[in-house]
Amino acid sequence: MGDSAGIGTDAPESGAVDLKAIWRTLWEQRFLLLAASVMGFVIALIIVHIMTPVYTAQLRVMAAQSSSANSSNLDELAGLASLAGVQVAEGGTANLFRLYQESVKSPLVAEQLARRVDIMHKVFEPEFDKASGQFREPPRSLRTLLTRTAKTILGLPIYPWVPPGPDRLREYIRDHVTIDDEPRSPIVTLIFNHPDPVFARNFLLALHQAADKSVRRKTLIRSTESIAYLSSQLSRVTVAEHRAALAAALGDQERSRMMAMSSLPFAAETFGSAITSLQPTKPQPGVLLPAGAVLGLLVGGLIAFLRVPLARRGEDVAADGPNT
Repeated sequence: MGDSAGIGTDAPESGAVDLKAIWRTLWEQRFLLLAASVMGFVIALIIVHIMTPVYTAQLRVMAAQSSSANSSNLDELAGLASLAGVQVAEGGTANLFRLYQESVKSPLVAEQLARRVDIMHKVFEPEFDKASGQFREPPRSLRTLLTRTAKTILGLPIYPWVPPGPDRLREYIRDHVTIDDEPRSPIVTLIFNHPDPVFARNFLLALHQAADKSVRRKTLIRSTESIAYLSSQLSRVTVAEHRAALAAALGDQERSRMMAMSSLPFAAETFGSAITSLQPTKPQPGVLLPAGAVLGLLVGGLIAFLRVPLARRGEDVAADGPNT
């Protein structure tokens, strides 16, 4: 009975974790864990050297000051014009700036930038053949073959190669350009990552100018149509108060068209110049290397615990062999 009590004391309770057994297993397999951790570190080091360094460019923009005074008058006169039964589009600064942010990733902006050969050649550089001066389907690499194989297994559609154009550039902008909009700040930051830091900075500037130009063009068309409509209404209205409201709204629409035709920033202007990180932001060796070592350690621990039952089973088979 005393022996049975001692056995019951040494054995772990049912469902309890035997920490001593775990530690004993890890200590016995310490060389395996060390080798796995070193292997993970080496693989992470190779990945760091293989990956292309990427720089981050940022451009801070804010609502253009030139449109502030004009837009405030439009908001006031829109209410006056409504007394005469005329609807005038309200073009507040916030609305213009919001429209600018939406235009950054719009098809119109992508269509403008697609006309620039330097941008298209740099964005889709792997697909541009300098010898022929044309875009060609890049040769299928191992990564491409693995991707197509995975899509085939999962039943995902595989689309044929399409030469770079406005649609592909719009998708590129959508996937690679980030708009950091702080709710409490009047400043919005455009962020773009690219291996070439000079191109990253110039691309953000070109994108900003194209978006501002898009809003300017829309405002110019809207103001021209509003001027024509207000002029026709002014010739029909006879009430003095209504005529005064229409005349004021007409004058402000003409002022809005003049601002849209000027060379000053219309919807947004830069808050300082575009900046690029001095050092590559990707890959990050300080993150990848420790992560590789830790991941290798975890894999080694998993292998260590899988080896214990197999080793014990082998010992049992070897012990039962002579008896049989």
